[in-house]
Amino acid sequence: MANPARRHAQRELVHELIDWRRVDRRLRRYPAIGDVFPTEMFKGVSERPPYYCHYLAWRLGTYESEHVFHRLNELLSCASQLPNWEYERRSLINTAEIADFWALVWQLQVAEHLCRVGRDVCWVKSGRKARSPDLSAVLKDQRWYVECYVYRKSFDLMHFLDELLAKIDPQLHLRYTRCLPLSLPKGRERSRFLDEIVRRLQHPGVLVDAKKSAKREWPQSIFDDPNSSLEVHLDGDDANAYVPRGNAVGSPARYLKTALREAVYNKKHSNALAEHRPNCLAVNYALSTDFQLALSLRDWDRIERPRLGPTLDVLAVSAIGIDKRLSKREFSAVAVADPHDRKGLSDLATTR
Repeated sequence: MANPARRHAQRELVHELIDWRRVDRRLRRYPAIGDVFPTEMFKGVSERPPYYCHYLAWRLGTYESEHVFHRLNELLSCASQLPNWEYERRSLINTAEIADFWALVWQLQVAEHLCRVGRDVCWVKSGRKARSPDLSAVLKDQRWYVECYVYRKSFDLMHFLDELLAKIDPQLHLRYTRCLPLSLPKGRERSRFLDEIVRRLQHPGVLVDAKKSAKREWPQSIFDDPNSSLEVHLDGDDANAYVPRGNAVGSPARYLKTALREAVYNKKHSNALAEHRPNCLAVNYALSTDFQLALSLRDWDRIERPRLGPTLDVLAVSAIGIDKRLSKREFSAVAVADPHDRKGLSDLATTR
């Protein structure tokens, strides 16, 4: 009987790509990261589908640039100095979900921002039975509570797949219809989905034949997801062989309305926000290039804002990655329940 592990092409590829000597070297080089993320924890989730790796082990073991780790080390150094960090770190690190990297970074970025604009910043301690918002700070003599949220949808799976494709061949790319619903597999089906694509690309002759065809015309489609608009294609080298295929885009206005409303709906009853006032739901749309595209085509004055309901006071959004520092300019308060009773809001974010 064949080795069961051999049936998981994607697992085998991920394990082959992660350089554990590089991981160990970087953990020693960046003490704040090494203090929070022990190698043993990385290896403890290396057999867990669908990614077969810890979200940070993947980056530490495959990324060429050091910039991400310089920045993450800086953010963790700041976060670890705040009260109640030991309670917060447990919920942030022991996971194999790729999307939790962005959740970690966003919370750290918000914490860093609060340290610059407020005082008495702390991680809010949650009990065994009761949860609380992520962070708290005093702004203009008023204590605020901040709940951090990264808009994920299927973008986390897609980003991981995109990075995996680049490791197989840098000319492989993803394509899908922007600003329309994109629902990729969830749960255990994600493992099957990733494995199917990797197996397709590793099939003898597939990439060789596609590269030959790309000399005459590109992009060349290699995989089409039958349940969505997602496609894996191969680019060519000759600009004269490029054949435009159109850039279909859904409704930017509808997408923005939906993305803002979904963030509010998903978090409005989370972590006892109704008992922690005033509060701010801080949402990062860095994973959604659709959101960024839609926003570039419209201005805030033309965007329909969501209703916050009885549990939320402020919805503030951003779309920054780890390479930037959060600032008022990058943090927009797009919905405010009562602007006349929110001291400190002007320090926290720019009201749109």
